[in-house]
Amino acid sequence: MVVNYSGDPAPAEEVAERVRSHDAQALAHRADVADEQQVSDLFRRRPSWARSLAW
Repeated sequence: MVVNYSGDPAPAEEVAERVRSHDAQALAHRADVADEQQVSDLFRRRPSWARSLAW
C-alpha cells in the first residue's frame, strides 16, 4: 500500500506502520495530487512490489 500525504508525514507514517504490523508492505509518500508532476513522480518512484497495484 502506498499512503499518500501532502503535509505532515507523521499520520501517513503511522498508517503505513499499522499496515506493516499486519505483515503487509506499505510506504508513505509525499505528493500533492493537484500537481501533475508530483503525481507522475509518485507513480514512477513506487517500489517494485507496488507496481501491480490498481491506481
